[in-house]
Amino acid sequence: MVQFLKPLFLSGMNKMQYKKACLFLGGIILLIYFNTFRNGYALDDELVTGPQNYQTQHISNLKEILTEWYQNEMGNRYEYRPLVKISYAIENEIFGLEPGIHHFFNVLHYFLACLVLLVFLTDFFKGNFAFSLLAVLLFAIHPSHTEVVASLKNRDILLSWIFSFLAGIQLLRIQSNGEFSLTKWILVFVFFYLATLSKRDALIFVFVFPLLIILRNKTFLRHAFVSALFIVGAYLLLLLTMKVALSGEPEHRMLDFFENPLYADRCISNRILAAFNSAGFYLIQTVFPFRQVCYYGYNQIPLLESGTLYFFLGLIWVVGGMVTIFFFKRIPLHVKVGLVFFFGGMGLYLNFMRPVPGIVADRFAFVSSVGTSLLLTGLINYFFVLKPQSFSVWNNLKSSGKYFITCVFAIFIFLVVKRNNEWKDKETLFRTDCDNAPLSAKLHSLYALELIHQFRNAEVGGGTNPQEKISTAKEHLRQALAIYPDYANALSNLGYLLLLTREQLPEARKLLEHSIQLVPDNAEV
Repeated sequence: MVQFLKPLFLSGMNKMQYKKACLFLGGIILLIYFNTFRNGYALDDELVTGPQNYQTQHISNLKEILTEWYQNEMGNRYEYRPLVKISYAIENEIFGLEPGIHHFFNVLHYFLACLVLLVFLTDFFKGNFAFSLLAVLLFAIHPSHTEVVASLKNRDILLSWIFSFLAGIQLLRIQSNGEFSLTKWILVFVFFYLATLSKRDALIFVFVFPLLIILRNKTFLRHAFVSALFIVGAYLLLLLTMKVALSGEPEHRMLDFFENPLYADRCISNRILAAFNSAGFYLIQTVFPFRQVCYYGYNQIPLLESGTLYFFLGLIWVVGGMVTIFFFKRIPLHVKVGLVFFFGGMGLYLNFMRPVPGIVADRFAFVSSVGTSLLLTGLINYFFVLKPQSFSVWNNLKSSGKYFITCVFAIFIFLVVKRNNEWKDKETLFRTDCDNAPLSAKLHSLYALELIHQFRNAEVGGGTNPQEKISTAKEHLRQALAIYPDYANALSNLGYLLLLTREQLPEARKLLEHSIQLVPDNAEV
């Protein structure tokens, strides 16, 4: 692995540091994510793999993978991310349909994501290895990343990240050499194209990387501009690829009010309120990540209110951060870099340019958490001092610094290991998150739907009989409707269960009629 990756991005680290970093990072990541290997399929994994996804069961289906959209169990078409499905097709071809194998490779991809981040930061900070290593270690153990690593569907984020940072490393090399390099520019374009084939959100780096280049050296304005053009060019090639390869249009997901109140709301003042509340959420989630939920919703985040803690934190953080980046010249470079990563990473997820399903999500903070990791490392360096060229961060800290890092690591690792177990399967995940977010209508509905699915397929286990599953499903559907009475799916599913059990037939009829009023073309209802 070391010898293969060395030609691509070994520069700021010597050979011994590189090998030690690989072993150390790999050991930490394996330690905290080992318990995901026994997990099965969870939320939205059917989009990329599983018994119902025929495309990814064999690599011989490559043509279908390259020419079809993502599809869920109902056949609805969404995104185009062929590299993700290709990776699963290869694994299924070699190992068969084994979710544990997929989880192993997800952890491997996470290791590579952390490794390319380490190389990027070491290059950016011109060999300050101890600082870069500690920042990456804090990033690697961040609890909010469990959704990305433990969820098979979210491999798109990992692949997009790896290719984006491989491109970013080449951009830094071009800047460092100060000479035109056709090979490196080609690599930049190819890596970004592969990143967009994994997930189109790689486009956020059109702002992040050029701004980082300018912060590193203000005389490289032209280089930053050309970098942005190459990223946009890769995205345009993706759009051309989609136009040539795909038939039909993706089906735009219909968002209900409980998923995001901004659906069909064009009021700019509401978008601004939403942006500051969302920014406050991501600040809390990256600094104090003590609660993770697979789906939030409007009752979890006060999106359109101005007097909330989220709003004030977001307002202070965004305004203060922007002023710091652009107007304070004596602020340390790592602070500005951290702020660029934070704001650039969450730019697409603030509900300002577009409403986001679920309003916020832990996975949306993946890039932003680089920023908080850098800022925390800067604080540790300020109080406890890190020697730039040293590999052993631990030996160069004061005793108080060692205690502080030990506490942070212990808390974060505990939260990661605990959350990994909660991603065991859909039932475990939804049951746990209904307790973590009791006012999320979507979670109650998802949990009930999974219980109904198990009942239909006689997937009964763990000492719970079919009638108990149905009873639990009805209870959670009623909770979903108490939160949002016009939830069409919850109305139809509860009506179905009442018909199935021959209970309260007049109520079942009212529920189904209400659902039809909301969705008139629902033939099944």
